[in-house]
Amino acid sequence: MSRSLILVALLAACSSGAPPHTPAPPVAQIEGADRVVHGLRPPAEVHGEPVRWSLADRMRHYHVHGISIAVWDHYQLQWARGFGDADAELHQPVTDATLFQAGSISKSVNALAMMLAVAKGTIALDAPIDSELESWHVPANQFQPITLRMILSHTAGTTVHGFPGYAAGEPVPTIQQVLDGKPPANTPPIVVDEAPLKEFRYSGGGITISQLALVEKMHEPYPQILQASVLGPIGMAKSTYEQPLPAARVPEAAAGYKTDGSPIEGKRHTYPEMAAAGLWTTPSDLAKFFIEMQRGLAGQSQVISQQIAHDMTTPAFAKDGDGLGVFVIDRNGAHMFGHDGADAGFQANAIASMDGGYGVIVMANSDASFGLFNEVANAVFAEYNWPGHGPVVERGSLSADQLAAIAGVYGTPMRATVLAVDGGKLYEHHPFGERYEVVPTKDGKLVDMRDGATFGSAPRLADHASPVAELERGGLDAAMAVVRAAPAGTLDPDELNFFAYGALQDNPRGAVAMFELGAAAFPDLMNPHESLAEGYEAVGETAKAIAAYKEALATEPVDAKTPAKFKQQLHETCVAALKRLGG
Repeated sequence: MSRSLILVALLAACSSGAPPHTPAPPVAQIEGADRVVHGLRPPAEVHGEPVRWSLADRMRHYHVHGISIAVWDHYQLQWARGFGDADAELHQPVTDATLFQAGSISKSVNALAMMLAVAKGTIALDAPIDSELESWHVPANQFQPITLRMILSHTAGTTVHGFPGYAAGEPVPTIQQVLDGKPPANTPPIVVDEAPLKEFRYSGGGITISQLALVEKMHEPYPQILQASVLGPIGMAKSTYEQPLPAARVPEAAAGYKTDGSPIEGKRHTYPEMAAAGLWTTPSDLAKFFIEMQRGLAGQSQVISQQIAHDMTTPAFAKDGDGLGVFVIDRNGAHMFGHDGADAGFQANAIASMDGGYGVIVMANSDASFGLFNEVANAVFAEYNWPGHGPVVERGSLSADQLAAIAGVYGTPMRATVLAVDGGKLYEHHPFGERYEVVPTKDGKLVDMRDGATFGSAPRLADHASPVAELERGGLDAAMAVVRAAPAGTLDPDELNFFAYGALQDNPRGAVAMFELGAAAFPDLMNPHESLAEGYEAVGETAKAIAAYKEALATEPVDAKTPAKFKQQLHETCVAALKRLGG
């Protein structure tokens, strides 16, 4: 299991228009939006060598059906537009009023509701959260009591990274069943299994505890609480936490799609874990939320006090940690905050400035949107010349011998980066990932066009020392030959797992190949088999997924390395998955 926190920023594509009742925006805003639509760009650029893409082309590249984007500056919405299809089957276009699932951006809005309740004395920020609960309590553990502040900053040591949701027609559990991991819940129980404040560990499970605490303190349904405390006062008129989405509003909503562009089962999943993943909204409505946060930081909000805004956007327990409900971001030297989100068939991203009142939000009905988001964000930041746009470097030159000397495999055996020369230029890629040019600059640096960062001094590996690089080059047999030749204890299964999960979105087949390597290389560990099962699920190979989940359970008695608590979590995950898959 791994956390993928990819904070990028925003987008748009294809065709669409504003609803008939929407007033025509100023010409300057139309022109700015059009330049963004036709000016997607990479994170960094070489002077005199511009790279530009159209949104339509990149949507086809990423198999994204529909996208909606909102851009604001000086605390005012500049433009909001939709592109492509909200529902490809029905030929329903995306407009700026189309509803999307916000995924984990739900946590940001939830955090504000929590902080407003703290300010009113309804709930305590630093008292044990158990004192706020009635129908359920945090399972007994040997650690200190956890608090709401720990939960909102993902430092409570709670389990369950995220939630897959429930397809149309599936039974939906109560929030207590989710917390206990009892049927029909499809995730393990939420427990505290490491010391609070030890580290940042993303936990939708912890956020779900906060949902129950607020409901039990307010004695109202969660959607009503959020409507009264946040959505209504801020003016987020289109937004709702109702799960499932009421039938009358389904025509307003996009359908969700997998990485290959095929629809998810039933088009939309239901998320009883509303605080963690249940918000239906539009980029325009989310822009109102982040603008109000920015106004709060500036002491100009009637809803959010400066203290609350400051507390939410300040790392809670570490210099570079998470705020309360938002991530604190350094974007090319600019100090910003925001969040990303992913529900089944939907992804979203929001990024906002700490001062100056500018930002971008994008939402898409696809499991493969984050790369596109980044490209559009680069176009938006460049169009408005905001602090934080990507660097422009001056190209230098290296001889053929110098390039050849740099080429090779770097990093660690299970998380390798391959540098290769092609056509007189140097390129890098992670196995099974896209390749990006590494540009030699006039000041003697190597700049990675993937993210604009200077290529670091990672250790160079000997030829044929990386099983993952060999897997890409020669297949599983070649990779296993490297595994068998490696000194005992030098290959890290967790590194491979992290690497494979990172590839699952953009190259699911490549990720599955890495999961297969993990299961073959570490046959006596539960986690590689469970991860392989998740990979098979992601590519729709249900029979293989069932077999891999069963293999993970069969491995449990012989797995002498995995901690007992983690083995128990894996056991519960496998059992829940087999029930879900009918295995």
